[in-house]
Amino acid sequence: MVEFLWAGDRWRHVVTAPDDGGDRHGSPGHRQGLDGWHSLEGPVAPLHDPRRPGSPVITELSVVGPAEAPRALLGVGHAGCGHCSLAVTVDDDDPSGLRFEVACRLSAAWPGLGSAYRHHAAGKSVAALALQPHPGGPRQTLVWTYRFGPAGLVTIEGAVRQAGEPGGNRADAPT
Repeated sequence: MVEFLWAGDRWRHVVTAPDDGGDRHGSPGHRQGLDGWHSLEGPVAPLHDPRRPGSPVITELSVVGPAEAPRALLGVGHAGCGHCSLAVTVDDDDPSGLRFEVACRLSAAWPGLGSAYRHHAAGKSVAALALQPHPGGPRQTLVWTYRFGPAGLVTIEGAVRQAGEPGGNRADAPT
């Protein structure tokens, strides 16, 4: 399950196991102390530059699709040097998981761009993870895809690329 929470000027999100009785798109009660993967928003290493946050800035969020079919959450936003979109859907390859697809159009280089998370277990921060496609230069659109399922966060082979490329490299996922 994923829950999006407003954090000042952007949405942050928490991904948790769907075994808590809630629905897969979020339910009340999931807050900072909850076990799960918490998105890291705002400036991160190496630059600590608010114009280049470690995760895509999402300022608008909508539920799309017909009510009788699996729906998607669609988010869009803008930071100093690029604008991004995010789609969250039930994963076609593993219906127990959620698929995250991100695209960012850059107007300048954005070192450290990716999707960053901190994992909380038993109320404590236990691990951090960042998917970083590559530094990204000006006038490029970077696209990356990953999923959360029973095995945690998994990158999807060939799903990290510059838009227009037929394939791509796999994202690094250090712990």
